[in-house]
Amino acid sequence: MKKDWIQNIPIYNYIKNEDFQKSKIDKFFNNYSIHDSYLIDFKINGIDELIIIIQIDPYWSKEFLTYQTSEIKYWPYVILNFFGVNEVKAIFANHSMQLGFSGADFEVIDERIKVYLHGTYGDEFTLQADNKLFVLCFDWKYNIINLKEL
Repeated sequence: MKKDWIQNIPIYNYIKNEDFQKSKIDKFFNNYSIHDSYLIDFKINGIDELIIIIQIDPYWSKEFLTYQTSEIKYWPYVILNFFGVNEVKAIFANHSMQLGFSGADFEVIDERIKVYLHGTYGDEFTLQADNKLFVLCFDWKYNIINLKEL
């Protein structure tokens, strides 16, 4: 599960494969909001795996909160590992790699999930994958946060 590029983030030294929580895409997005959160990085691994790191605004998803703050540098992170990915589309309308999310939607298409991550300024990140998701959430001190609704 741990990929070479993850070594560039400090939590790499602390996580183990078993730290990732198993879930389903529809369950995650039904229970947690990415509103006002930021895309930190994304990486396609192999031919059908996509990993996205998002810095979560805890105001909209209190479950991520371990430290009461409005300062972005203290917001928690979530790593979402998607499998069976056969479509990825990213449109950065404001010509910036800093994508802020306004929300997310998904639809079921032939037993697969199509996810629409809506950007704040017309940006869009879309993917289609199997309904399988590995999730790792951690706070600004790299303490792992176990999410209850997975």
